[in-house]
Amino acid sequence: MGYDRPMSVIDRAARTRRGLLKAGGLMVVGTMLPRALTAATVPATPATSPRVVRPELLRRALAALERHGGRLQRDRMAIVDFAAPSAQPRFHFIDLANGASSAKLVAHGSGSDPAHTGFLHRFSNAGGSNASSEGAFLAADYYVGKHGRSQRLIGLDPTNDNALARAIVVHGAW
Repeated sequence: MGYDRPMSVIDRAARTRRGLLKAGGLMVVGTMLPRALTAATVPATPATSPRVVRPELLRRALAALERHGGRLQRDRMAIVDFAAPSAQPRFHFIDLANGASSAKLVAHGSGSDPAHTGFLHRFSNAGGSNASSEGAFLAADYYVGKHGRSQRLIGLDPTNDNALARAIVVHGAW
């Protein structure tokens, strides 16, 4: 494979897991990056695995890390694969310092799936939409709310910069 330009950190990291961990270990925490979807076009669902993050998502997460790296701790990252149904573990936690990873169940906003199919159909950044937002997030402070211990999220991209005002959070639920 020839390159016309020097390989970026993302290119090198994407080639091997060890490379990813080396590059990522320098730069991550609190990044959630869903698959790009639009309200008008929902692509066919790609193959997903509860044990492995799709390479496309990993590349996008590392690109977001490179873009927002100065604002983030660089030891952990979470990636949500919204192409997978909510009944599958699709919230991937990656410890970039030691390479450990785990996947958990995660829902999406009710406004993203009004028919309750288990699949995300749209993103929104609008207040009152009850929809999940697309983009990279910074994990903010914890608080105890009606769902117990919860964590606020700060949107880092134009597609999710209203996350804090919209009270987009991560919390446990049944």
